[in-house]
Amino acid sequence: MPIACTGTLRQYVGSLHRLHGSKRFLQVYDYVDIYVPMLARMP
Repeated sequence: MPIACTGTLRQYVGSLHRLHGSKRFLQVYDYVDIYVPMLARMP
C-alpha cells in the first residue's frame, strides 16, 4: 500500500534494520506500477 508520509517509511525501514542473530543483510525495494491510477498520481 502507498505510504503518504516519509516519516512513516523511515520508521518501517528503521524497524527492519534492527539487529537480529539470523539477519545478514537488508534490501528494501520500492516499486511503482504506473498502470495503477492512484500510484501514477503520486509524486
